[in-house]
Amino acid sequence: MKERLLSEIHKLDDNVKQLKTVYDPNDIRVSFFEYIYTILAFYYQNLCFVTNSEDFLKAHKEISKKPELSIRDLKQLDIPKFYEISNNSKMLLDSWSMFELAVTLLSDRFVSINEKEDILNKNYNDIKKIFPQLDCNQDEKLKKKLQKKHFTLSSINDKYNKLFKLIELNYNKIRDLSTDKIFLENLGCLRNGIHSNYIYFGNSRLPFVFKDFSVTFENGKTIKFDYKDGVERDDVILDLVLELCEIFTCLIDSIGNKSCVDNPASNLYEIVKGERPTKK
Repeated sequence: MKERLLSEIHKLDDNVKQLKTVYDPNDIRVSFFEYIYTILAFYYQNLCFVTNSEDFLKAHKEISKKPELSIRDLKQLDIPKFYEISNNSKMLLDSWSMFELAVTLLSDRFVSINEKEDILNKNYNDIKKIFPQLDCNQDEKLKKKLQKKHFTLSSINDKYNKLFKLIELNYNKIRDLSTDKIFLENLGCLRNGIHSNYIYFGNSRLPFVFKDFSVTFENGKTIKFDYKDGVERDDVILDLVLELCEIFTCLIDSIGNKSCVDNPASNLYEIVKGERPTKK
């Protein structure tokens, strides 16, 4: 796992350098991959720490105030496994959060005003379909009450669906859009389940099958992972993050427009690489 992870980190670094020849260095399309680089870099560092028995044992003795602990004690308690699960969760959550930010900024720039109004008024429009006979006064109050106050508060699904609508023809020349939408829907469910300690709340779904594993979502139950023989959970989470990167690459290539979509967030990429930040 460590060797594969390090290889992917180096690939991301090369990708960032190439993207900077296409986009402004502060463009969110560059920043997305810079941030994924930092996520995987931090994951790699944590993985090295957990697998270094002496450092890991020393830290756990200090935290638990039990100087008599041994590596054997920690393994019997399966403590390294808990760290692994926590690191996997953080890698997936942070990657999805960056995807959400990037999609929000891109859709805010490229989706039409009317389409954005549809997103902001989605709850209102759904109610109007059920109760079309509301008088003007009631209608205006309802709209004001239900309208999202800001684009960032809208569903990520609504935003990426509007983006995909714009670029569907170009996207399907490279990847299958319907397959990638299913992937994003399931990854979003997994992300939400992580927030509730891996318990899924929502409509039961068909098992999500991807590469060498599947994920089962049943309302009120712990999310179930099934792996083929020899597949590790670390590899599964990394595969999901890398697939998200592939989808985002296709998305930005399909947009075509290279004008800068500014990223307001701070730049961790250069800091992680040991360089002085040059961005705002």
